[in-house]
Amino acid sequence: MRIKEILDRAGVPLPTGHAVAIIREALDEIGHMVKDRVVETDVSIVKDKRYYDFPSGLLKLRDLRVLNHDNDEDKYRSIPRLMFEPKEEDADGS
Repeated sequence: MRIKEILDRAGVPLPTGHAVAIIREALDEIGHMVKDRVVETDVSIVKDKRYYDFPSGLLKLRDLRVLNHDNDEDKYRSIPRLMFEPKEEDADGS
């Protein structure tokens, strides 16, 4: 909801800089109070399986990590997101 709509509903005449500042502060405070609901999930990679299902309630994928096969410490490595279409097509045509 926009601040103008909030002021209209509250019956505050426009422009009222003080009311706008108070509403902005309140919205900012609410934003700080609300915690992100972050859920971490582990999925085992299966040989020759290409596609995996995401949870049905997923809104945003923040990071995707795989076990780095080049280390002895079981460290995970992030997979970077592509900004553009891949330069090479998939071998199976998908």
